Amino acid sequence: MNISSDEFNIFEDMTMRFLKQEVEPFFEEWEEQENMPKSIWKTMGDALVYLV
Repeated sequence: MNISSDEFNIFEDMTMRFLKQEVEPFFEEWEEQENMPKSIWKTMGDALVYLV
């Protein structure tokens, strides 16, 4: 599978936006708890499916 630079840049941008919106606000809390909610995996999966 070949990915063009444009496609990669779109993927990278959307991934970074997802992390900033859905992970970054909670990172410190999750780090302190040494745990992150299982629901984030579904949210991440749904976001990645959108990219395909």
